[in-house]
Amino acid sequence: MTVGNRLKEWRIENKLKTTEIKEKTGISTGGFSDYENDKKLIGSKTLITLAEFYDIDINYILTGVRNEPKLSLNEQELLEYFNILPDREQIKFIGRLEEMAEKYKEDNPKSSNSKIG
Repeated sequence: MTVGNRLKEWRIENKLKTTEIKEKTGISTGGFSDYENDKKLIGSKTLITLAEFYDIDINYILTGVRNEPKLSLNEQELLEYFNILPDREQIKFIGRLEEMAEKYKEDNPKSSNSKIG
């Protein structure tokens, strides 16, 4: 798979049109199309521009290797148990976890470093 293929794959996965990318980043639709079709090589400035506006894995676009997020041992264990549960139980668990987190935030407003909106 080429850089252009991965760039197009990223755009489609994120349900983006080239016109939307142009509006947000200033990258022309024709230029972006040239990158996707491997007519032009995408430059570092363009990749950085995309990263400023979108959650794009530049390493994957360039190399085909995805950056896997690093999970703590607790997070890994939680995911292992979570994945054992059927979908219905996973949904219940998420609801219960949200309740616990909200209660914790209410009881500890200064110590809450939530990554979730």
